[in-house]
Amino acid sequence: DFDPGPPPLLVNRSEVVTRGIEFSVKWTDLLGSHLNVFIEYLESLIKDSNQTLRNRPEQRAGLSFSRSIGQNISFNINLLYIGEIVDSSIPTGDVFLDSYTTTDLALSWKTKEKLQLAMIVENVFNKKYYTSVGNVSAGVQSRLELKWHF
Repeated sequence: DFDPGPPPLLVNRSEVVTRGIEFSVKWTDLLGSHLNVFIEYLESLIKDSNQTLRNRPEQRAGLSFSRSIGQNISFNINLLYIGEIVDSSIPTGDVFLDSYTTTDLALSWKTKEKLQLAMIVENVFNKKYYTSVGNVSAGVQSRLELKWHF
């Protein structure tokens, strides 16, 4: 964890207690559709301290839907919500980073020879968000992946 000090230091916390609840549902139909939904609330407390453990959102939720199109093609959409995050830096001190939601899409094609080609687009709606103080999202990103399963 980061202790702003003075002097500012990276420190190992002696004990952290995490408690909360997680809920998930998975559904699959006979036509090749898959739906996964999860919601979680997790509270992380530093034992014997009033300080907040940084970079640990209390709320997270997500939805993933995939569908087979024919025998070798599949489509996937992922939605991810990350709740407010406490972070810190030397110039800012403790700050609360806003919650955010991202959407990712993927289209993949598998050959019979165990080769897979996929096109992935992350952050489709070009949402601006911070994962830590000063680190803004990269915007829309796309990539091609080639995988060989052996």
